[in-house]
Amino acid sequence: MRKSVVALAMLGFVGFGAAPALADCIYDMAEAQKVVNAMPAGWQKDAAVRELKMASEAAAMGDEKMCLVHVGVCAQYTGGR
Repeated sequence: MRKSVVALAMLGFVGFGAAPALADCIYDMAEAQKVVNAMPAGWQKDAAVRELKMASEAAAMGDEKMCLVHVGVCAQYTGGR
């Protein structure tokens, strides 16, 4: 019983520790979406939209590292605006 309580407490601490990083990625996705919306149609915009979709899927799964990777790749397609 004691081990279960300790495990649940540790899981709670880990969850709260990951929340700020995931919030950063969600904010970055929103900012990237603004830039992508302003881009002219073309293959770069299509690629950036695809990367944002993959970033949102990673965020939904709680994988903040891959979320940030996809947002970074999206930024490369936007031309660093």
